[in-house]
Amino acid sequence: MKNLYRYKIYYTLKGGTIFQAIKTQNPEYLKEILLRNYQEHGEIILKLTYSLNDSEIKVLVDVLLQLDFIEYLFLEDTLPSNNGAILLSQLLKQKKNIKEFKLSGPRINTVGAKAIAESLIDNTNIEKFELSNTNFGDEGAIAFSEILNKIGRAHV
Repeated sequence: MKNLYRYKIYYTLKGGTIFQAIKTQNPEYLKEILLRNYQEHGEIILKLTYSLNDSEIKVLVDVLLQLDFIEYLFLEDTLPSNNGAILLSQLLKQKKNIKEFKLSGPRINTVGAKAIAESLIDNTNIEKFELSNTNFGDEGAIAFSEILNKIGRAHV
């Protein structure tokens, strides 16, 4: 009997045209880029490593709410504010297909942390969640611990 191996190829989108589509706040162009890359490569990891303001995060979130194939979303050093974190929390609440989410941003404080923590309550598909380089303080940490306790009790 032959051993069968299954390989999964991840195509990571970085910078370039995606950056331009977001920076020029052109959602149709961004959607076109993501769809074209998905058709060419299959499953996509979307990794953004540049600073985005809240209106640029809104463009990204609005487009991702329309697409179901992004399962890995990494926003490293994007520097969202609390408003950006709230927009991202809405994405996590509505898009249950995201399996892995990473976010770093020192401008996120208690308000943003609570919004993101609450978005995890009903999203049972997230396998890995990473939040780093934030200033959400004790209240934000408490919000995450309360959510994790709720999730833990629900799965017992």
